[in-house]
Amino acid sequence: MRYGDILLSINGEKTGSLEDFLQARRQCNGHMVARVFRQGAEIDLAFDLRPCHKTPLEVLEELQSRGVLPSGS
Repeated sequence: MRYGDILLSINGEKTGSLEDFLQARRQCNGHMVARVFRQGAEIDLAFDLRPCHKTPLEVLEELQSRGVLPSGS
């Protein structure tokens, strides 16, 4: 994925909202195909997924500590 890509679906499941994305991502079993809109065209990107042993809160805190997301305070 690149900056500016618009995620359209994961494994054929539309991802119009965060909830749609989370539901589609939960269905992935070690592999996913993301359809994105990039520079006027739809393309498919295949990913092999590693197991994640962090909770969503731990991921959020890590992204905040790295400056990727603003801190909640």
